[in-house]
Amino acid sequence: MRRRIFLGKATLAGGLAALSLPRTKARSQNAGANDQVRIGLIGCRVRGPQLVSDLNRHAEGARVVAACDADERLSAGFASNHEGVAMIDDYRRMLERDDIDAVIIATPNHTHATIGTAACAAGKDVYVEKPVSNNIHEGRALVEAAKRHNRIVQAGLQNRSDAGIDAARDYFQSGALGKLLAAHCFWFNRRAPIGKVDRPTPVDPEINYDLFQGPRPLVPVMREQFHYDWHWFWATGSGEFGNVGVHNLDHTLHILGIRDHATAVRCVGGRLLWDDDGETPNTQLASFRFPGLDVPLTCEVRDLPMSPERDDVQSRFRNRTAGTFLICENGALFFNRGGGHAEDSEGNVIERFRGDGGGTHVANWIEAIRSRDTSSLRCDVDQGHYSSAACHMANISLRSGIRAFDADSLEAEAPAGIADQTEAWESFLEHCRVHPIDYAKTPLSLGSTLVFDPASERFDESSPEGVMANYLLSDTYREPFTLA
Repeated sequence: MRRRIFLGKATLAGGLAALSLPRTKARSQNAGANDQVRIGLIGCRVRGPQLVSDLNRHAEGARVVAACDADERLSAGFASNHEGVAMIDDYRRMLERDDIDAVIIATPNHTHATIGTAACAAGKDVYVEKPVSNNIHEGRALVEAAKRHNRIVQAGLQNRSDAGIDAARDYFQSGALGKLLAAHCFWFNRRAPIGKVDRPTPVDPEINYDLFQGPRPLVPVMREQFHYDWHWFWATGSGEFGNVGVHNLDHTLHILGIRDHATAVRCVGGRLLWDDDGETPNTQLASFRFPGLDVPLTCEVRDLPMSPERDDVQSRFRNRTAGTFLICENGALFFNRGGGHAEDSEGNVIERFRGDGGGTHVANWIEAIRSRDTSSLRCDVDQGHYSSAACHMANISLRSGIRAFDADSLEAEAPAGIADQTEAWESFLEHCRVHPIDYAKTPLSLGSTLVFDPASERFDESSPEGVMANYLLSDTYREPFTLA
């Protein structure tokens, strides 16, 4: 261990495990049907422990034997609270061990694919949190690594394992609601600005900043809060679209029966009202075209409250704060994590889909590890790549756009591909109008209309915006944290 804080905080059992677990460069053979699946946890702050809790409740014959985090306080705390778990100071040491069969990756977005591809190359099966990548090129690299090394890789989009989602899908695809007229998925939350600093924030000595940054440059930290707020910077996060929007977009694709890339996208949004250090939008509306879908799929995220007068209340669409509405000629279907319903044209509920939040998602991964059957995964890495890539496409559309507006002038622009989704578009504009936004400081940006080729995974370059968009398909990678 790099430091000894663990010895003062861990239990004796945890401390002995951390010091005595042998290290070897031999690859794991993966657990058989009668053996336990031994798991290494990479990322111990919030989501990692939540997944371990799901594992302990729902999966049999699997146990976490090691934990790692760039912040030693987090891995030490996890190891001290879980008997027999070794603390390892570097995930690369974890991947060298032959007594670890699989890893759960719950680190910041920018390290998902570099750790994931390295884990596949080391012979480990992988559960990787959403989004599976921080750009489209990374997602493809992870898909190919899983295939090349014959690994079982589950994307952490657990709405796919919600008990109600297959019933909702079956009901929608039965045609009972008639022709699909509009599709809108959304996630509205109440967040606050992250603050503004005028000098770099010191990194706590317990944090291995080199390991935390991984493939990204070792630049000064320009944010007040080290953990979590990396979400709002392009180098390390994908904004609210990649943070939570990806869940609702993914379960919408499942209900619609779509397993492919979007072929076109346009996005509008901005980091409205807030004068802080964050880079990513806090308000965003994107319209996608998918193969086999006759109408656009609209996806939206908002972080501002309902209004200045209702500052403690989340925004609403059809009186809901999050989920998916599939609006049809004979009614509508609503679904969100935890369940949903179908309603007729008068709004009367005619069918309910009772959900459970998808807590068995990690157990499904364990079952697939035992069977070695990737088709049994509820969200394999391919689908995780498609859903994550759509979020990246929306962000790329916005970042490659060059025009900025206020709400009124943007309404007059009536952007093609977005404004024709009338209900979602009008709700978006109204949400902007109720807030005292200084558009000179925090403008609305109208993104480019981009056409995407699913085969080559590149944008059409017949416009300067398309050229810029292809530049944003990848990133630079600092040695030795490259894609394996």
